[in-house]
Amino acid sequence: MKNFDILQKKVIEITMLDNFTEALNLIVDNYVKVKFSYLTSENIRFETKWKMNFYEFEKNWQNIPNSTSYEVEKEYYEWEGIVTEMEHFKKFC
Repeated sequence: MKNFDILQKKVIEITMLDNFTEALNLIVDNYVKVKFSYLTSENIRFETKWKMNFYEFEKNWQNIPNSTSYEVEKEYYEWEGIVTEMEHFKKFC
């Protein structure tokens, strides 16, 4: 069995749909929703922790105590990645 045939069988089995295209669309749609939900919750976690949104944090991060510490810079880059991914996935929601 070829790789595509295996994938097609697996997708149809998982979704319990007979049509591969519909099944794959369902999987992709669900993935996008779950991914966006995860990113949103992570964004909220950062907003709660820092009491501001990312853009405010980005603008004011140098005024934050220990702004040049590894921990704060790590948070900045993680949060930036989350916001960037949110903007990307929002197009598909």
